[in-house]
Amino acid sequence: MATMTDTQLTRTREDFAFILRFCSAALLVRDRPILDEFTVWLRDLLGPRGVSGAVIRSSFEAIIKSLGRAFPLTIDLLQGAATVL
Repeated sequence: MATMTDTQLTRTREDFAFILRFCSAALLVRDRPILDEFTVWLRDLLGPRGVSGAVIRSSFEAIIKSLGRAFPLTIDLLQGAATVL
């Protein structure tokens, strides 16, 4: 992230916000495919822009790490969604 431009950092923050919103929606209605389908959509959107699935996976891992053990259902959702990458 240290080499990112201001625009790239802004877009990354937006992506994190979207990831968290879709994760929240999936948790709220107990519907894992919501996050899985969003993850596929995000990969398909960012891929042509030169952002690989590995970057999205790293984003999920960063969120998981920040959650610690306090949110096991959220962690499970994010780990599951990472498998569709």
